[in-house]
Amino acid sequence: MEGVLYSSVVLVWMSAVRKTAVHSLRDLSTGPGSKRFFKPRTLPLTTLLVQVVVYVCAIYFLFRSWGIDATAWLASAGIFGVALGFAAQSTLGDLLAGVSLMMDPPFEVGDFVELDTGHMGRVRDIGLINTRVWSLDDVELVLPNSMMTSRAVTNASRGPRRSERLRFQLTLRYGENVDVQLELLRAACEVEGVLEEPAPKVRLVKLGDFGLEYELLVWIAESEDREPVQDRVNRSVIKELGAKGMDVPFPRYEVSVSQEEPARSE
Repeated sequence: MEGVLYSSVVLVWMSAVRKTAVHSLRDLSTGPGSKRFFKPRTLPLTTLLVQVVVYVCAIYFLFRSWGIDATAWLASAGIFGVALGFAAQSTLGDLLAGVSLMMDPPFEVGDFVELDTGHMGRVRDIGLINTRVWSLDDVELVLPNSMMTSRAVTNASRGPRRSERLRFQLTLRYGENVDVQLELLRAACEVEGVLEEPAPKVRLVKLGDFGLEYELLVWIAESEDREPVQDRVNRSVIKELGAKGMDVPFPRYEVSVSQEEPARSE
């Protein structure tokens, strides 16, 4: 009878402590003057940790209320935890990476990011295991957090400007008027989606082996406009070159074959 009574008390206190802790964490995360650690993005993690601690303590006191020695159970749980850790190394790695992203995030929900693997899109959700990204193909990418922390990530939404810069590289033939080429390329940048401020820039960056190498820099308002603007600028360059009778040189190599008479043996 005493075991049932003690168990009831433990369960009631467990429920009360858990609800109080969850509500307190929520208030500390969303209320004014909250501490730096308790931010909305860390709320799921801190809530989970507090609930785990409450449940473990409740189980321990339940064992005590029924006179069960918890030492053996704790030792078994430790061995089971080690085995589980070896079996789920990748998942634990993603979990620790998720904690790192929440504590010191290189990006926020809504930012446009690009990984060095080629994955890019707008961040939709940052979880404990995975990060979900809406790609430019209107599909959801589910990327492990370990990938997000171990790869180089470019955050296009961070910086002094909200706009994003696109870079184009082009080689034009020697012998043409350089000023005419510059004006032609500037005119080719005046397409839909390219911002007027900052103004597009065209620079002669190198005297290459096969022609004059130019660099075109344009700015766009949203990262999602990247592919459409790239298409418009490329087509505009081709049209402008065709209208002026210019073309893009391609590498040419001259191969000469020399025929030597074989040496005569005496």
